[in-house]
Amino acid sequence: MALIKSVPTSFGVDAAYWNILSIENNRPQRSAQVLLAGYLDDGARRADRRPLAVLAVTLAGPDYPGTAGGIAYADVYERIKQQAGSGGEPAVTLAGAVDG
Repeated sequence: MALIKSVPTSFGVDAAYWNILSIENNRPQRSAQVLLAGYLDDGARRADRRPLAVLAVTLAGPDYPGTAGGIAYADVYERIKQQAGSGGEPAVTLAGAVDG
């Protein structure tokens, strides 16, 4: 699972495949710090290429995707898309992203 959205990078090539690199969960504060790695495409990620870019996203308060059972990656991706669509933190780079 990933998000698909072409984003220019400092390397002169777009990162189009955004995959969760890490999630730091703070349950008591209802906050999660998510790092997304941007790759050329899914093939580059599967070939263990280095990410072209890394994006940090904070999901807190009503955007927090955690439950008593933990955090599901699918819920994190969905919240990032919702946050981007509402003008949230990653809107500049991930607005219009689709599931990949």
